[in-house]
Amino acid sequence: MGIMECSRNGCDQILCECYSFEYGYICNECKEELKQFIKTSLMDLPHANIDDLIEEFMDMRKDEEVTCCVDVDEYIDREFDNK
Repeated sequence: MGIMECSRNGCDQILCECYSFEYGYICNECKEELKQFIKTSLMDLPHANIDDLIEEFMDMRKDEEVTCCVDVDEYIDREFDNK
């Protein structure tokens, strides 16, 4: 197996197994963060284009905090806590 670097801006992971013809390789950590980013973004912008969101995410530097990315389950649990 050769070196397949994560295509996300600023990610230094190598040996990535997940691949998209459109976006290149992505490591598992970035892939999970991407899923959460898309879920959160769609909550705010339900008609957003997923391909545009993927492109935006892949262009974000990994070391930058993704402020719009929250754990949806945690958010809902906090919003609807048991009284």
